[in-house]
Amino acid sequence: MDNPEAVAWVIAAEGYITLMRNHEFVQPRIGVANTQKDFIDKFHEMVGGIGHIYYYKHKNHPEHNGKYFWELYSAGECLGFLLEIGNYLPIKQEQATIVIACCFKALNRKGQAKGLKRGTPEWKLICQPDNEDNVAYTKMKELNRRGPK
Repeated sequence: MDNPEAVAWVIAAEGYITLMRNHEFVQPRIGVANTQKDFIDKFHEMVGGIGHIYYYKHKNHPEHNGKYFWELYSAGECLGFLLEIGNYLPIKQEQATIVIACCFKALNRKGQAKGLKRGTPEWKLICQPDNEDNVAYTKMKELNRRGPK
């Protein structure tokens, strides 16, 4: 990434840092959404080509413009990305801190579960979400809530 400060400002202005529920797990999400494909393509170049780009059009609201999204959603990529831009974020530092902690925890779980078959009692013991995951998810929902707080 050539200019982490510019990337941080784009995330602050047009993007999001959040946690999503993925079955039983909490998964990090960092993204930028815009109706202009050129904007998203340029951002994708700025971050060195990492992440995924996709298009979404509301089926129930054909009058709305479709959106282009750039997203990161693996714990390793999100962790590296946030560690690189974190000091430059003008806002959303609290969201970044929560996601960083969740990424470290997810990567630690993954290392401990290596070689175990998914769904076995041993795997569940290591990978079972705990109260800390629920607290992080709830806090993130509160931080990213729209409207007056």
